[in-house]
Amino acid sequence: MPGPHLHVRRRTDNPNRALAKSRHSRCLPVTPDIVAFYTDYQQERTPAAAAAETGMVFVNLFRPLLGRATAYPNAKNVFDRLARRVGHPARPHMLRHSAATHWLREEVDRDVVQKLLGHASPLSRDRYRHVDESETRAAVDRARAWREDQ
Repeated sequence: MPGPHLHVRRRTDNPNRALAKSRHSRCLPVTPDIVAFYTDYQQERTPAAAAAETGMVFVNLFRPLLGRATAYPNAKNVFDRLARRVGHPARPHMLRHSAATHWLREEVDRDVVQKLLGHASPLSRDRYRHVDESETRAAVDRARAWREDQ
């Protein structure tokens, strides 16, 4: 894949037992900002010796076992703290829904969104589209304008 990208691999031997959403390995394009953020993160994790030995993206940097793969309860704890701070539910999977909804609202081709999400079926992709009040209002206003033009 040309340009900045990441590899998503489904491995069953992950120390934290997390699995990629798709059963198939794939490449995803990312922005240069993401590469820069990850480079900064790599610098933060360098002092944790065990981090160099793992292929995991996220590792424990503030609690024992330093440098080990971040387990689901630890990741959930981070999101729970964020949720309390902002007063709104937050879960890691919501990031996928937000990205998919944004792409679909921006009229990214539905097949491209499906591929980015790693879905085999369009039916899976469609569950990620969330309609908000501004969109329903715009639809009603368009219908009214169309009716008045007739």
